[in-house]
Amino acid sequence: SIMDVVKFQQSGADYLWFQTVPNTEEICFVVEWMKFSYPQIPFLLSVQCRFDQMRNVVLADGTSLERLAERMARKLDDSNIVAMGVNCVDPHVVSPALKSLSAVFQSSPLVAGLALPNSGEVWIPQPPHWRWPDNIEVSPLEWARTLLMLSEDGPPHMYLGGCCRTNESMIQYL
Repeated sequence: SIMDVVKFQQSGADYLWFQTVPNTEEICFVVEWMKFSYPQIPFLLSVQCRFDQMRNVVLADGTSLERLAERMARKLDDSNIVAMGVNCVDPHVVSPALKSLSAVFQSSPLVAGLALPNSGEVWIPQPPHWRWPDNIEVSPLEWARTLLMLSEDGPPHMYLGGCCRTNESMIQYL
């Protein structure tokens, strides 16, 4: 909300971060709103995406990241966005998502990319529980190694971290 942005301005924080943005319309709105309403506030933007049935990476609403990149390229001129990437995603979405967003990175003032995936566990609704794919648990060290490897397809400067179901050990290894 506008009040949150005002509080942010008064806090002395370095960046405002919009996380887990699920669709193109919201993403474009955030970029335009920040550009024209708060041009003095640098911000970061991370999107939520997934694999579709054909194993293409799409936003949560099903929009291709290539389509998002096309829409974003026209909006980033003179923007105050400094980093963009993904969060709240399966770790294996990181590499193809960063590749798909590469057009955004190449044609914009972005300083860095972002990758903050989940642990890799999958939510099973009935009965409600988290489960590792194929019932093979990934160690914190292996999770960190995988993220480092998968983020190599991003821009030269990356902010890495974790989202849902990650833990202190995973972040320490990272």
